[in-house]
Amino acid sequence: MLLDYFLILLLAVHGLLHMVGFASSVGLITPHQRWLTVMTQGQLAVAGLCWLITGVLFILSATLFYLKWDFYWAILLPAFVFSQVLVVMYWPLDKYGTVVNMIVLVVIVVSTGAYSFDRKASREVKALKRDARHPHGIISEQRMGDLPPVVKRWMVKSGVVGTKEPVFVHVVQKGFLRTGKEAPWAPFQAQQYFSLDPPAFVWKADMHMNDFVEIKGRDKLADGRGNMLIKAESLFPVANARGKEIDQGTFIRFMAEISWFPQAALRNYIRWKELDDNRAQAFITYGNTSVTGVFTFNGDGLPVLFEAKRYGNFNGKFSLETWSVKTTGFKTFQGITIGNSNDVTWKLRSGNFTWLKLEVTQLDYAY
Repeated sequence: MLLDYFLILLLAVHGLLHMVGFASSVGLITPHQRWLTVMTQGQLAVAGLCWLITGVLFILSATLFYLKWDFYWAILLPAFVFSQVLVVMYWPLDKYGTVVNMIVLVVIVVSTGAYSFDRKASREVKALKRDARHPHGIISEQRMGDLPPVVKRWMVKSGVVGTKEPVFVHVVQKGFLRTGKEAPWAPFQAQQYFSLDPPAFVWKADMHMNDFVEIKGRDKLADGRGNMLIKAESLFPVANARGKEIDQGTFIRFMAEISWFPQAALRNYIRWKELDDNRAQAFITYGNTSVTGVFTFNGDGLPVLFEAKRYGNFNGKFSLETWSVKTTGFKTFQGITIGNSNDVTWKLRSGNFTWLKLEVTQLDYAY
């Protein structure tokens, strides 16, 4: 984002200006006459040390920000404090430094908000891993006896037969999304963690709506309940959605995404019904929620389309609409072939609305 580069430049220049103050105090450069008329040698020595420390902290903060170090704000905070103390000590000679420091303060507040948001998601991932039950062992053709032939063929073609069932799954994604048919596409990066038993996931995404606004999103399914949390600049709530419609939609999402971990097809909370040679209907019942959706498979036996009725919020009201996930590419991870490129579309009365294009770039099964 352009804003990131502006902030990096701002912090670096602010740090260099503090270094100029230090250089002036020790005689490395000739200080401006105004400084000589208002400071004693003792004051210059104290100020010089403060300028040195502050300059180093600002330049280090800019470097860590550029390197995307999550805790750079912990270095920036004392830099801000030192800098503002200097402004107060030598007001009005350094009064304009307050303007820059106010921008720095906003950066610190936003950064701590992002850190808090990420920590919350990390705690939820730890809880997901803690509660995940250990699987039954190796997936064999004998264990697939009750599955419809089209689903068995998927298990074989995907490569899961003869492998262990994972305890949980980690997926890294990137792609583009938009909020309306006429809205521009915004890039996002996301990480998602799944538990196969119980069915659960945590999805955390960073979305750049433009060069100046960053959105953080977290979607989760836990204890049979869904929750979507979205914040602008990690601080301002955009959505914190709960309720039976969210529960239903979150389970539909989980159902669609088992195409990334076909081993879940054997879980006892899923049952299957074959519709024809290329389609199977899945049913999930868990807690107070029951959902269903249809998988369509290609000639090789791999899923290429998922469709279901899902609750969505349109114009401030929930309605049950057709939600479609189309597979546009395949890739093999750890010997398992999945549809790693997908287009997600709402099929509305007003016309189809493709709002998400994503690619799975990394997939790890934890056993």
